[in-house]
Amino acid sequence: MRTFTIAAIIAALTMPAYAQGVGKGAAKPGGKTEQEIAEEKKQQKLDEKAHKDSLSRIPDRDQKTDPWGKIR
Repeated sequence: MRTFTIAAIIAALTMPAYAQGVGKGAAKPGGKTEQEIAEEKKQQKLDEKAHKDSLSRIPDRDQKTDPWGKIR
């Protein structure tokens, strides 16, 4: 009986303790709400669009550059 009690105490101490958020729609610690996830997806789409736009503005190389060309 003593070993069962000790095992139960150890098991209770190793379980996570949630201070708040018991109920419907409560987020786990470290978790994100649906609104935060939606905002992150929206921001990610904007970032991808900005990245593609910046890549399209880079001009193509017409010729190779030769840094020693004038010295030779």
